[in-house]
Order: sequence, then structure tokens, then C-alpha cells
Amino acid sequence: MGSATRRRCVAAALLLVGGLLAAACDVGGEQTPQDESSSPPTPRPPRKPAERPPAARQPVTLRVFAEPGAVDIHQGVWRFGLEDAFESKHPNIKVEWQPLPRPPAGKPVDEDFSALLASGDLVDVVQIHTGWTGLAVARGGLLALDRLVARDRYDLTDYWPGLLAASRWRGELYALATSAAPYPLLCNAMLFAEAGLEVPRGAWTWAQFLAAARTLATTQQPRPVYGFAFPFSFHLPLTLPWIWGNGGDMLSDDLGQSLVDQPAAQEAVQWLADLVHVHAATQKADEAAAGGQIRALWQAGQVAMMHQVWLPAVSLSRSAPQGGIAFAETPRGPVHPASYMIIPSGPWHISSASPRTDEAWAFLMWWTSAEAQRAYQAFEANITTLMPPARQLVASEFEARYGEVTLAALAHGRPVPLHPAIGPLLEVFQRGLAPAFAGQQSVAEATAAVAQEQDRILAQGTP
Repeated sequence: MGSATRRRCVAAALLLVGGLLAAACDVGGEQTPQDESSSPPTPRPPRKPAERPPAARQPVTLRVFAEPGAVDIHQGVWRFGLEDAFESKHPNIKVEWQPLPRPPAGKPVDEDFSALLASGDLVDVVQIHTGWTGLAVARGGLLALDRLVARDRYDLTDYWPGLLAASRWRGELYALATSAAPYPLLCNAMLFAEAGLEVPRGAWTWAQFLAAARTLATTQQPRPVYGFAFPFSFHLPLTLPWIWGNGGDMLSDDLGQSLVDQPAAQEAVQWLADLVHVHAATQKADEAAAGGQIRALWQAGQVAMMHQVWLPAVSLSRSAPQGGIAFAETPRGPVHPASYMIIPSGPWHISSASPRTDEAWAFLMWWTSAEAQRAYQAFEANITTLMPPARQLVASEFEARYGEVTLAALAHGRPVPLHPAIGPLLEVFQRGLAPAFAGQQSVAEATAAVAQEQDRILAQGTP
């Protein structure tokens, strides 16, 4: 996949600067006495060293890997208006886009990915799913960016705070994002109007949300309506914000212990389970597991509210029934106002094995710049995969496209913790809570079992 790695070798020309030697030697006669009243001769200023011409930098091919489904889009944005501008500042750097290879059938993704990162010759910059970042960091595959940020005084203040927090492990920054995935509440405006309700504007509470969900829900045939729906079973992005709002969390601050069995988390999960079994305002867990079924119900006008990530939300809103779609803030909990989750959408990293760190950092700074994000928004304006920008300034420029609710979700979003075992931890969380929502197990029993299994995973260390 290209020529062998060559390190830059900069040859410097040595300049020999000779001084002027003055000798007062009278070979054949007497020396003439110097007039004491005369001024001493003015010394000549020292000759300045000749300026060296800047050394020509060796050409470098930078290998940038991205997720297979996104490579074409990235290349399009790059060629749309960024390539020429980048190469005018870095004429020695050529960017070669590559799809991140998928592992062979039956081979674990993390093993194949770790081998790819460790190769050095293959990867300089890589875009990976945020769920793999922690594992890649723990295995030494990614470079901490803090030294480069400090050296070049790179300003991070324009990034959404939640995106930076999502990319830090033990205080060090390992990724920069170009876009973000917030989780707003998607509403069917037609169903709200039929129920005599207005789509909420601004902050609202759990009690107000529950009242709306109960009013919107109906069992009338042939068109029953769910007041609220979880489209991807009870996966963490759809459950954790409720736990945060009640003052709880999934893991302790040091990421060493599960807190799912603590009262704050248990109460939040119980409140969600009551939406099903007490208030009949949402679907059962077996129905929620059928994500495709919930999407079909949404498009049929049988779901009033759905907690959904931005990307599918845009796609669903464009294929929804007549009546209009609106975004609402997720209700704020009784203890803490945190009600949003934010996830970096395919963050970008530098491989720790890359011998082209400076060139990789030059690309990463440019690719995540405000200019690049504006180009991305312009390129993807008519594509359903368009995601909100990672920079606050650029997002504010496109407020008309994303709306106040999305900007609020970006500004106040809280991330999933970066942990090497976050994949198994989330899988346990999702699978373990399902029996409580299905009515097959009490919330206390389900959360205790989840906490026990998560503690076992945490005790094992890096997978």
C-alpha cells in the first residue's frame, strides 16, 4: 500500500564566515608615530552571516483512513474546496484516502483494528467509531494530542465541551471531531395537534412529559398511538440521560465501579418502566427491540414522541406522515438539568506508530477547522447523513438548519465515558435492563445484576 516509509532528511549547507585580519607590519621602515589627538579609526561592523535559503521539505504521502461508508463523502468534501487550500500551505503533503478495512468473518474487530494501528506504515490519521477509541488508547494505538495542542497554541474553546470530554482518557485528549450526534426528542406535530397539545418549547419537566405522553397515547383501533417510543430497545443513549437527570450515573467518577444499582439510577429506571406498566404510555421491551417496527409505526403516524439520535431523526422526519415534525428538548430531571447525550460523530485520531506526526497534525488541524466544517456543511446540504458541526461558531451560522433545540443539545450534551471496555459495559447495560421493561424482573433485581456484571468487567482491566 505505497512505498516504504521514509523519514525526512534535511541537508543543511554550512556557511564558512571568515573574519578580516588586520596586521600592522612595517617590513622595511620605521613605524610612524600616531597622533594622540586624532580619533581612533571607526571599527567596521561585523559582517552578518549570509541567510540560508529554506530547506526544501521532502514530499510526504499522508495515509488517512476513514470508515468505509464515509470515505466517498470525505473525499468529495476534500476535493470540493479543501485540497487546494491545504496544499497551498503544505505543498509537500499529499493526502491519500483509504477505507478502514473490515476484519475477516469471525475475527474480532478490535484485534484487526489494533493490528492496523500498530502497523505504522499503513495509518497516519484514522477516523474510528467513538466506541473503539478507549480500547485503541489503552492498547497504545493512538497518540495523545496535548503536546501538539500546547506547542502550536491550538485553540480548543470553539468545540462543544461535550465532544472534548468524550475524547479524553485520564486527562489526555486523543481525538478531534468534525461533527456531533446529539439526541433530541422527535415529535409528531400532527398527533400533538389532534390531542389538543402544543409541541413543548423550551425546558419542561418529567411530570409535564408524562402528562403529555399519557394524553397522546391511545389504544383506539385500527390506529393505536404510542405517546413515547424507544426505537433501539433500551440502549444506553436513550436511558442514561434520564439517570443523569435524577442525579445518578452508570459509572463512578473514577470509572472503577458500576452505579446502576444505586438509588438515583434505580429510581430513574423505575420511572421509565412505569411508562410501560403503569401509564401505558410507551411500548413493551419486546416491541422496542424491533427497531424497524418502531420506525414503521412512526411513519404510519402511530408514535407521538421518540428519543432519537440526530441522524436517523432527520431521515425519519423526511419520511414521516403529513402534519409536520418538530424537535423538543428532552425533559429535565428532578435533580440535575442534564438531559442530553452527545457523541462525536466519527472522531479523528493520529496513530501513535505514524512517523509523520507533524504532517498528520497539520492535516488534522486543517480538517477540523471552521473552514473545513463550513465546506462540509455546504457539500452535504442535501444529504440525509448531514450532522451538526463540532464547532460552535459554525453551528451558530447554520442555526436555521438545525434549530434552537439541536444547538441546546450540543451546548449542554454530556458524553458516554471514554473507557477501554465501554462496548461490553453498554452491552451489559442494555441486555440487563430489558427484563425490567418487559415486566419479567423487578427493577431492583435487574439493576443489581447489571452492576454485578459491570463490576466484573471493570475488575478485569483492559480487554
